[in-house]
Amino acid sequence: MANGGIILPKKISSVVVAIMFFCLFSVAFAGSASAQVVMPLYEFQMLAREQGRDLQLLDLSKSQAELGLSIVEGEFGLSSDYGSKAMKKDMEALESHIDERLKAIKILKENIEEWEKEKEDAAADTLELEKKISRAGEELAAYQDEMDEVRPLYAKLVIRYHNTKSLEDMAEPHLEPLEKALEQIADAQDIQPRLIDYNVEQLYLTLLACTLQEELLEDVLKLAQRKLEIEELKHGLGMSTSLQVNAAKEDLQQKETALQNAKNEIKEYSRKLLYLAGLPLDFKFQTVPVSFSKEYQVADDEAMPDFTACVTYRSAYNDLQDAIEDLEDISEFDRKEHRLAGLKVEEAEVKLEKTLEGLEDGYLAGRDRFLLADSAVESAALSLEQAQRTLKAAELQHEIGVITILELKGSKLACMQSEYDHFSAMIHRQLAYQAYILAKDGIMHTTTQATQGDGPSVF
Repeated sequence: MANGGIILPKKISSVVVAIMFFCLFSVAFAGSASAQVVMPLYEFQMLAREQGRDLQLLDLSKSQAELGLSIVEGEFGLSSDYGSKAMKKDMEALESHIDERLKAIKILKENIEEWEKEKEDAAADTLELEKKISRAGEELAAYQDEMDEVRPLYAKLVIRYHNTKSLEDMAEPHLEPLEKALEQIADAQDIQPRLIDYNVEQLYLTLLACTLQEELLEDVLKLAQRKLEIEELKHGLGMSTSLQVNAAKEDLQQKETALQNAKNEIKEYSRKLLYLAGLPLDFKFQTVPVSFSKEYQVADDEAMPDFTACVTYRSAYNDLQDAIEDLEDISEFDRKEHRLAGLKVEEAEVKLEKTLEGLEDGYLAGRDRFLLADSAVESAALSLEQAQRTLKAAELQHEIGVITILELKGSKLACMQSEYDHFSAMIHRQLAYQAYILAKDGIMHTTTQATQGDGPSVF
């Protein structure tokens, strides 16, 4: 708009509008440095789908490929709306229609001939036979008129098909890369939104785990600082050695390093999450705890999904069909070219089988990873239960003066570590289940982002 006004894009999500309003409100009353927008997981996933750069780049790539294809087709006088493949289907439909009509005409002629003979019989119902012959004659005339119209159309279509096919063969080296690119982009647009949902969830849950680990490490650091103070005090009283003090200092330094690493990882995962959502990398937000499902549905060992409708299988199947069509278009008299096309069909068949086997193997591997992650949650839950009992016992021991406050804090931190391990195990199970669902639908995903549950204990 004029006078320096702000031009908003035509399509802008309600989430973005809410974020912009919240940020302006926060800046006006609290200052931008302290403003943090509370962002649940589903809002990040929605933003990544609507405003994420990856899907925008796919749309732009598709538009470029379509335009490039249109330019090349125009240079060769081709039309993307009605190519040789569509003509061939219409030719086959017309051939089938003509065959049906020829059979019907033949039957009508045979019936008329038979009824004419029956009229010669003195006992025959001549009037009824005349009616049948008349009706059959009308149908026969209609079919013949139709054939007179269809045959010229078929002949013209055959000529047009061969002309178009000749032009397409000439243009094929220029068209094929663009057509393949369009197919790949279309396939990516089918599966990319779901992969983005998975990647966002993976980063979001990892960020939650890192935040929990940061809180744990801060308490661990305080305990390490307190232990160093005690060692230094004991050393001043002659009750400790320099080696023990240095060991406490080294332990404190390790805890400081671990805490700093956790803070750096939080920044890194936050930036990655913001990038996927199409938000500024310095955007301030606050995560929200995620509720995990209590029940996960997993198929039996012998149940294998039907992958024939998934993008990966469909792409390999289409390649096979293209190879078969190319083989059919080559005359058997051109032996070398026909043999080469036949080998390409065999290759496409093997690739299709390999694709199906890969999908099945990926599904089974994803299922096994989930079952393993589910078992790890049960193990972590038992460890947490044991840590909680140990903490209760330590609290009773502290009350009666059996253990010191530092030993009690150590038990509390051990319990917090078990809580963190259990939470990390649940994250692994959730992500493993989502990857299993993707594999079940024929969408393969390589996990590259590990949660902090894989890291060593803070103790």
